[in-house]
Amino acid sequence: MFLLFTFFFFASSCGEEKQTEPQESSIYGTWQLIKQTANNADGSPNGWQDIKDGRTITFNENLTYKSEITPHDCNEITTSTFEIRKESEIKALEIIIMCINPNMTFKSQYSYSFQDSTKLILVPIEPACVEGCAFLYKKINE
Repeated sequence: MFLLFTFFFFASSCGEEKQTEPQESSIYGTWQLIKQTANNADGSPNGWQDIKDGRTITFNENLTYKSEITPHDCNEITTSTFEIRKESEIKALEIIIMCINPNMTFKSQYSYSFQDSTKLILVPIEPACVEGCAFLYKKINE
């Protein structure tokens, strides 16, 4: 009887499929700028403009950050890190860059979202683009 029950239990569980949660996109990895947008001078929206050979940024799982662009007045970067926070309805990304010359700290804050699992949209919060802008990156490396 025990063997019959065991067989029935295993046979009935084989037909069940596991349901998996949709995996949230990860910001970790290397991204390349492929499009950007900014409003026109009159405030009307402007479409996405393609970028050829756009800059890359890398977000590492140890919360270090690397970019191909160095902030103005920063001769040498000592550390670059980032933080991810949820602020009300937006996901916020803060990038902190420490420089040697002069002993400066640059901070910038973006809201971020994913267009799909391979595209990242960054919108500056601080400092904000007066004309309103956004940057679309494509993941090129995990």
